[in-house]
Amino acid sequence: MMLETPQYEKGQLYQISIVDFRPDPNQPRKSMDPQALAELADSIKSVGVLQPLLFRVGIGGHDPISPEIGIVSPNSPTPDSPEIGIVSPDSGQMSQSLIIVAGERRWAAAQQAGLTVLPAICVEGNTAEIALVENLQRQDLTPVEEAEALGRLQEEQKYTQEQLGGIIGKAQNTLSETLSLNRLPLTIRNECRTDRTIGKKVLIAIAKKKQERGMMTAYNDYKAKLDKQKAARQKKDP
Repeated sequence: MMLETPQYEKGQLYQISIVDFRPDPNQPRKSMDPQALAELADSIKSVGVLQPLLFRVGIGGHDPISPEIGIVSPNSPTPDSPEIGIVSPDSGQMSQSLIIVAGERRWAAAQQAGLTVLPAICVEGNTAEIALVENLQRQDLTPVEEAEALGRLQEEQKYTQEQLGGIIGKAQNTLSETLSLNRLPLTIRNECRTDRTIGKKVLIAIAKKKQERGMMTAYNDYKAKLDKQKAARQKKDP
């Protein structure tokens, strides 16, 4: 007997088994702060997931990572119903691969919190744009993550800076400064991808240096300055 595969409609809100989701390899966020993730998990334990995930249906059908992959229960209301269809987490049937477009952090924290079902909205179109704009609106990407995501989107879609600026709602000069961070040496980008110690304005100034050697010198000098300031504060207030 062939098992029925659930059909998801664009713009509809569903309650979906947490094991059905897969992270998007093109997600702008490349790292997660363990402490911040734990704090979000605690919040989710208390109040649940308040903002639905955005997902797209994976191409190629099944992605059977777990032996217990949930699908929409046949007794659940349809998407057109006033009630939201519940996805059964223990149906034991194989489902489509649902790729997270936005909300990977909520998904990871919900796993820590022990949730089995999450609210999620099906989306279509340019999911890279959707994920990037959603993250930019939340303003929780580091400057380097933002620059790399914008650069990747521009390259993949062959956008001019003017077109890209229109999509994300940023002036061209602001966008140009952000994209300039992709000129930074890999060593700097790797450190600043997760570390917010050095602000965006400072990184932009460093990126204006003509040679990588000059960028590294300016970066190390600024870090040394911060270390001295930190040591002075500790000496003043032991």
